[in-house]
Amino acid sequence: MQHLKTGEELRLRDGVSHPPFGHFLSAIPREEIAFVEVGRTKDCNENVEYTLTCNLYLKQGVIRVEPDWCGYKELRSSEIVSSLLLPLIFHGLMPVTMIDDGERLDPIPDRAAILFNTIFELSGYPRQDNKEAYITQLSDALEIAESGLRGVNAFAEWDKRSKDRIANKY
Repeated sequence: MQHLKTGEELRLRDGVSHPPFGHFLSAIPREEIAFVEVGRTKDCNENVEYTLTCNLYLKQGVIRVEPDWCGYKELRSSEIVSSLLLPLIFHGLMPVTMIDDGERLDPIPDRAAILFNTIFELSGYPRQDNKEAYITQLSDALEIAESGLRGVNAFAEWDKRSKDRIANKY
């Protein structure tokens, strides 16, 4: 992040709903990220209630990540979990992440059900058909992160657990 000068802002706007956010976070040393803010905007896609944003506050400045994260249908909801929440959890950023709903700034919940409800309420789409499955995924992720696994190793463990759960279901 040496190209971002102190006090500057970098805006990463992408029209995709499943950006490689986890890979991006892997490129930033964890100690460089002082604070993370998950918020919402109506600027990215006028066809949905809100799109979620993620601002990374670094020592040098702010990186504003603005893909098309929205929860208006099943596929988009799963992308919020897989490309926003899991990377924040697996890169150890939950303790420094806040939720900005436009009126208040609150710490991101560290319990799966409350985390799910908070994020999807923020997205403007609190009702989700696969809510229990998402809560299970988030619960696994939080447990894995609590065990100390980070980055690629955490994602691999989460993927293994997901595959085991599917195999045991049938």
